[in-house]
Amino acid sequence: MALMSDVCVIPDRIIIAVTGEDATTFLQGLVTNGPPTQGGCLSALLTPQGKILFEFTLIKSDDGYVLAAHSDASEALIKRLKLYRLRAKVGIEASPKLKLLSDNRIAEAEFNAELNSSYHERRIHAGVPQWGSDFGSNEVFPMDVNFDLLNGIDYKKGCFVGQEVASRMKRKGDARKRTLIAKFDGEAPEKGAAVTAGDSTLGTIMSGVDGAALALIRLDRWSAARDDGREILAGIRPITLTTPTYMDSE
Repeated sequence: MALMSDVCVIPDRIIIAVTGEDATTFLQGLVTNGPPTQGGCLSALLTPQGKILFEFTLIKSDDGYVLAAHSDASEALIKRLKLYRLRAKVGIEASPKLKLLSDNRIAEAEFNAELNSSYHERRIHAGVPQWGSDFGSNEVFPMDVNFDLLNGIDYKKGCFVGQEVASRMKRKGDARKRTLIAKFDGEAPEKGAAVTAGDSTLGTIMSGVDGAALALIRLDRWSAARDDGREILAGIRPITLTTPTYMDSE
């Protein structure tokens, strides 16, 4: 099918079908958000210690659900889902011919190089980190990458893997780190470059494009640097840190 308007294939995503009579209850006890009764939602599978193992878009389908996960994570995610399946009547299978579109549709879609290349630029300018580009398994808590602010966690849905830790951090308001947008002139600093202000290390650069990058930042150190009027650098380059608009509304 041809893609219409600015709808594009989300790059590097594999579709995993979860079907069967126990699919809903199976996912209900595992994932941070959903399963949805219709449409799709951002969701994740956490470690028991509350860190993100995998993030994905979870979408209702005619015969169950589909998880659109990063292609580099698909094999490990399928293995983990089958580990949790036990005696549940659930089928778990990758569907490599299907693609995730940017309007949360699943289809056998054509690849549009121009539209797809703009996807990462748009998400970085919007302040949206993603697994594979910005973080990997067991590296960050959901709050570190704004997953709670992006509606990736339903704190009222009941138990899921890692729920106790995630809920405790929510109750305590314990967001020591957040993902912010770094702005600068020219090409993005190297991924992993230290963000500093004087002698203080604020965090690190994540993925970037010309003029903007995502940065994982200690909020208390950023606040102190602003109060003191210290210049903020990524490596040796001056940058300006800003909050994503969805964070400002909180």
